[in-house]
Amino acid sequence: MPGPTDAGRIARVRAWNRVLLVVGAALLLAGGLYGAWAADRLVKTPAADEATAFDRPIATIGVMLELQSTFRRFAAETARERLLLEMLAFQTDATARAMLFNVRFLVSSVLMTLGVALLMTAFTQRRMLRIIDRLTDGG
Repeated sequence: MPGPTDAGRIARVRAWNRVLLVVGAALLLAGGLYGAWAADRLVKTPAADEATAFDRPIATIGVMLELQSTFRRFAAETARERLLLEMLAFQTDATARAMLFNVRFLVSSVLMTLGVALLMTAFTQRRMLRIIDRLTDGG
């Protein structure tokens, strides 16, 4: 038979169990949706247009990388120079997009990992609470 302090602890765990389930599921869902959104942005949005994204602190990194490239001040005089500048612009944009995706994927992975950890904790607590209920009812 659990004592008064044990009963209080068990009651607290019971009260927080549902909160852990909801928060864990929300974090898992938010991380998954953010990762899917990041993959969609990788394909469809140039790095220079990332300033309009809702995750401004992260998007600013890509915009800064895109604006930092100094090749834009050069004017191409021949067809070969024009081709080289176009390729450089493409490579700079691809690099900025890849870097943004990596940072966004990291944030998404952290959210999903926290969500899974909270869900595992909640499910384990629920199982332990059932065992405690069986032992206190049968004892």
